[in-house]
Amino acid sequence: MVVLQEDHLAIREVLQIINAASTPYRGAGIAPGGPTFSLALPLPQDYSNLSGIQGLAAEHVRTHASGVSYTAPLAPGAHRVEYTYALPLRSRVSTLLLPRVLDTAALSILVEDTRLEATSDLPFGGRVPFESQTFLHFRGTALTAQSRSWVQLLRRTGTDPLLRLGAYGLVIGLACLGLAVPFYERWRHREPQETQRPLSVAQRQDLSTSKQRLLQSIARLDEQHEAGMIAESAYQQQRQAEKTRLLALEQQLQREPVQDGSAGTPNRQLSQKKRKRRG
Repeated sequence: MVVLQEDHLAIREVLQIINAASTPYRGAGIAPGGPTFSLALPLPQDYSNLSGIQGLAAEHVRTHASGVSYTAPLAPGAHRVEYTYALPLRSRVSTLLLPRVLDTAALSILVEDTRLEATSDLPFGGRVPFESQTFLHFRGTALTAQSRSWVQLLRRTGTDPLLRLGAYGLVIGLACLGLAVPFYERWRHREPQETQRPLSVAQRQDLSTSKQRLLQSIARLDEQHEAGMIAESAYQQQRQAEKTRLLALEQQLQREPVQDGSAGTPNRQLSQKKRKRRG
């Protein structure tokens, strides 16, 4: 079972191992005169945090870079072995190699469907619900020893970047509107003050360009945080600063642009009338 957790994969393996003989299985020596092991359970390269090993006597379990081995004889009958470990999801793609040292009657792999896409050389068995989640199910049968299967994983990218940028803009716009309402009410009841000089068309275009760059910066920051490329504290601090700058731009853009025209401004027209009277 494979689940995505932040920047790594959490993997749980459950094995049903059967010793069909009537006597304990002792295995073979790793080297002449070396220790023997009854089970060798390979794990993918770069695994970490191996824990929760169940079904085996702890004093006979050995862990190493290539996986887990069991040095005690394996009693006749069925044995259920379970353990968990983590695996990095590098460059958003990981390929799990699953070497088999024993004949395998059936192999099922469940991959979380919410945030992961998966392909495999094993037949696809559809989607199955488990523990309140939906998983992609790959299953193979009658798999021989000394053979491998692969499952390639890719992080789901979600919506199109342009759509995501538009969604960010809408959310931030609504948030800015909610913040602006109290200021607007206060402005309506303010004391008469000198009229603020309006923005020119060029100034308004510059502010609009800066606003779009801020929206793109926030979108890139969210993608980096989702991919685990930036720490939570730095992400929150930087995102708040970007939102503050965006709110200031929104307030500046509320000012009306200057209207261009040959007639000039009202003050200029009034001056022209006064000069005609004096003449």
